[in-house]
Amino acid sequence: MAIKWLDAKRLQGTNAERLALTNTPTRQSYRINSEEYVTESSPKLNFTVPTGDIASETTGFAGDTLTFDLGSTLSDTEWVARVELTFTSMTENTNSSVMNGGSLWISDTADGNVEDAQDWCSFVGYQSQNSTEFLGLNVRNNVAPESSFTNGSSVLGSLSSTTYYVQLERDNDVSTMTVTTNSDYTTGTSTGTITQADVTGLRYLKITGFTEYRSTFTNGTVVGSFQNLKICDTVTTYDDDDVTYDLTTILASINPSLPNGTIFNETDAYKYFMFDGTDTWNQMVSS
Repeated sequence: MAIKWLDAKRLQGTNAERLALTNTPTRQSYRINSEEYVTESSPKLNFTVPTGDIASETTGFAGDTLTFDLGSTLSDTEWVARVELTFTSMTENTNSSVMNGGSLWISDTADGNVEDAQDWCSFVGYQSQNSTEFLGLNVRNNVAPESSFTNGSSVLGSLSSTTYYVQLERDNDVSTMTVTTNSDYTTGTSTGTITQADVTGLRYLKITGFTEYRSTFTNGTVVGSFQNLKICDTVTTYDDDDVTYDLTTILASINPSLPNGTIFNETDAYKYFMFDGTDTWNQMVSS
């Protein structure tokens, strides 16, 4: 459900929605000079795939990441998510020596970036190299993502400037990704599956742009956005009535100007909290 304003200083919603009200996104940058390649602009997460911006031309990978706290962890065994990925510019990297791309992913580590070992799962990853681009997925346990958000394999290739509708289902150790250009998420899908055990504690939503340098830079112009991410936790079949996390709600409610003394009624936990005017909710009573 979305947050409901009962009056100027009274709100109603879920525990996750209350926590998101004081959820300031954080940025993690690795070997990137200074440019910000990923940004948030409600209701979207925007990205530009990096090219030629690795600090000191360091051989290897680099990445720019923006992180959002969902407020609680997903089930370690069952959940399903849907998201729209729109490319507004698609001129792929033609360099055969290096790759670049981006991903919307989720991790168990608040400040984890491309160089950090962590449990993680990509909702969808984009990769481009040698004039070939594709979408894919990856799921890893205690491993740094580096530039492997697609696991090096294509779920859907030959991309264009259009909108792709992606569903990711996590069923115990098996993650299944489907991609289509149809807004029903089910017609004309391409499918990919990966099995990975012991991926736990997924809580931190991340959007990343990455690139490589190996005596030469990546190239191309790829620009796009993610929107309408919805996650149904503890189930493996998507239903709008079961949505637990909604990106539109999270982005719309980041750091609103809440007055001191604002009261929040948690409808799922049956608790009341009062805002202190800065960044803290203090529990009042339980109903």
